Amino acid sequence: MARDGALWQNAMLVALLNTMLFSYYSLGPFLFGQLGWSSRAFGWTGFLLALASLSDSLLNRRLLTTGLSPEQLVRHAYGLALLSGLAAWWLQHSAWILVPVPGVVIAYGIAIPNVLSQALRHYREQAGAAGALFGLSYYLLLGMMLGLAGMVQQLGLVLTVCALIAWLCSLSRCRADRIHCAPGTRL
Repeated sequence: MARDGALWQNAMLVALLNTMLFSYYSLGPFLFGQLGWSSRAFGWTGFLLALASLSDSLLNRRLLTTGLSPEQLVRHAYGLALLSGLAAWWLQHSAWILVPVPGVVIAYGIAIPNVLSQALRHYREQAGAAGALFGLSYYLLLGMMLGLAGMVQQLGLVLTVCALIAWLCSLSRCRADRIHCAPGTRL
């Protein structure tokens, strides 16, 4: 498993997606404080994100039934995350930052189940140990990334950089598996 580049890429993708989501929860209160809003106002954004989370699961299910492959959904999700991150970076000094943040949540909800469903496909016989090591890997990566996000203290920048790295990582994931990520292709 330690030499499986595709598995490390999947761990990195999961960590990047979680970093994007958790960065909002860790940096958002400070951003709201800079805007002069209360912590209670930040708490109310949870409803907005819950609605985005509900819509992403329904959208993911719907898109899978249209014939899009999980790989296509993941790439599109990273594109949405990148656009949302850039918009958040541009709008991070105003209340309008709340507009692109649900895009990050939707991208997360589409990408995570599709990445996780394929991550351990070569380790089905050792599913318990493989899952534990995979989880340990992406949680360690997540911890490091959240530490960096805490040092940077710019939500829009963190979202943009994580989405860009995830998008590039998903492209190299296709190349690493030496397949063409075309419609109907499964990794």
